[in-house]
Amino acid sequence: MIGICDRACKQVVLVNLHVESKAQGWHIDDIFDAALQTLINDRCRHAYVHDIRGRLQAVYSSFELLARSARQGAADPTLIDNASALAKRALASHERVVLEIVNQTVPEDEPVVVNVANLIDEIQQFLRNDAASRDVRIVVRGDKNVQVSAALNKLRTLLLALVALSIDALPAGAELQIDIKRVREDACMELRSEMSFGEIRSAAALLRDQASVVQPRDLILTGAQHWLQKHGGGIVVDRGATLQNVLRIYYPLIAE
Repeated sequence: MIGICDRACKQVVLVNLHVESKAQGWHIDDIFDAALQTLINDRCRHAYVHDIRGRLQAVYSSFELLARSARQGAADPTLIDNASALAKRALASHERVVLEIVNQTVPEDEPVVVNVANLIDEIQQFLRNDAASRDVRIVVRGDKNVQVSAALNKLRTLLLALVALSIDALPAGAELQIDIKRVREDACMELRSEMSFGEIRSAAALLRDQASVVQPRDLILTGAQHWLQKHGGGIVVDRGATLQNVLRIYYPLIAE
């Protein structure tokens, strides 16, 4: 923070040159998104903590290696270089994780090119302990080169919520299949398992509901549908003959 003294008014204004608030005035969409983000943060709190601790362990190990080399009287320059490189990588990795968590609070980030398969893999890795603790197997397959232009943090958050919702609803020993493909001009992500997603209500219907409690499932599915539709995509439940169904998520491909 930088203090700027106004000589005329004798006032000090605190300015952060790297942060600019985007909260000028909130619409219903903003409140809806904030509720969804709060729900996801609460659901994934343990995964976030586990991720941070894992990165800090790497930082701790690198400093242990540096301390060991110092105790040896710096007799091995290669050991010092390796320890220093490890420390730099560990600190950079830790910073990236912390920034990703902080960025989850941003209502809408700028669109960037996103490789869908890489994003799904990142989410799978993040939730790997959640899936393992519930004995749920996640299988990802399909086109590895599908790309979209999207607000990365927002898209990651919504997909993370949908995968977490599936993990929580599935019985032990179940399998969640995630297929990535192109359907005409859209990227399509299919979530297929033995769970039933049920009906997806519109945001307007959910906001008009007189019930005092909104179920996490409704908030996640409705929030995903609302945001995707605003950006030319959508979310569809394909109901089969049984209670099982397939959730298809569509988002426009990058124009080639």
